[in-house]
Amino acid sequence: DTKYKGRIAAPLADTRGVTLLPILTRLKGGDYKQDIEPGFTVLKAIAPNVATWDPAPDCYAVVQSGEVDLAICWNGRAQYLHDKQGGKIGIALPREGSIGQINTISLVKGSKQASAAQQFIDYALSAEAQRTFAEQSFYGPVNTQVTLSAPAAARIYGSKEAQQAQWALDWPWVAERYAPWIQKIRRDVIALH
Repeated sequence: DTKYKGRIAAPLADTRGVTLLPILTRLKGGDYKQDIEPGFTVLKAIAPNVATWDPAPDCYAVVQSGEVDLAICWNGRAQYLHDKQGGKIGIALPREGSIGQINTISLVKGSKQASAAQQFIDYALSAEAQRTFAEQSFYGPVNTQVTLSAPAAARIYGSKEAQQAQWALDWPWVAERYAPWIQKIRRDVIALH
């Protein structure tokens, strides 16, 4: 939409860009493991509409301040700010579905407090904690025993159509290509615009 020309913040030189490439490739009918170029083609087409590739202090603030109208941000944080700031920013979840970024929790080998740490990890991954975290922070739960309320699922994943279209990246496979993809985004998309 031409009304957004120069009104987009696209912080793509990080995990958002690496996540967006497979999504755009899929939207163009491709498979990110076979050829990521369809995603780059779409990024190059979007590039002239981007006002900033490095929104400061962050993608949420530049929308809130009115510097841009659209930004590529993480859903959980955007949902949280939407609620805490009285709806000052809105959230659009793609009807085509999306993918989740994986956060981890780990026990450090040789920890002096290993027992307490393991107890915390066990609780953090429990259905009770995961349900509460999902419904308060809008991160998808990792515990398969969690059933979300319909309103929480809609805020995390989008419409019923979008929920059915959710998919997962092969993160270990992507990790091997992360740095080259970021370099290519910087060189072939950001540097040219």
